[in-house]
Amino acid sequence: MPATKTIITLDEFLALPDDGVERWVKDGILYESQSGADMSRRSREHCNAMGRVAQILNNWNDEQSPPRGKVYPGDAGVVLKNGELVTYGIDVAWLDAARLAQQSDEATTMINGAPNLAVEILSPSNLHGELTDKIRALLEYGTQEVWVLDTYWKVVDVYKTGSPKECYQNDRRLQSPILTGFSVPAAKFFD
Repeated sequence: MPATKTIITLDEFLALPDDGVERWVKDGILYESQSGADMSRRSREHCNAMGRVAQILNNWNDEQSPPRGKVYPGDAGVVLKNGELVTYGIDVAWLDAARLAQQSDEATTMINGAPNLAVEILSPSNLHGELTDKIRALLEYGTQEVWVLDTYWKVVDVYKTGSPKECYQNDRRLQSPILTGFSVPAAKFFD
């Protein structure tokens, strides 16, 4: 449910307190998590998976020829714009060199525009509707792939625009057309 029907600006959003409440903006309207998710109470499995994903992506990225992209772990803030302001926090984001070059040196520390890859790690407090809306918005605004990791079932779901969801588990290797040469067994994200 929206906290307010008032259209919020990026400056107003960035001025909100860092009080553990998960907030995002969709179509210019501020939302707060109904799940009560507190960033400081993420499970150790969630944190481990986030670290593993970042490590695996950084290792792959370091092997690429320059210019390289960049991995942003730790609930990277992303500003998506297409008329109205849309913002989300993403557990791990990757931008290729072209999207990285489009980042400005503005005062905001958020990623401007959709990342090529967004990775979300499920928490017990995630609400299905909120996650579905986030995946849909990311793909709509230009994210090429969204990976959702379930640390309980040790499954990676991959979403792409115009394609059915793909599920990876155990030794099934996750390969991505946007990550040249990337091939990792799904279980590696949960070790």
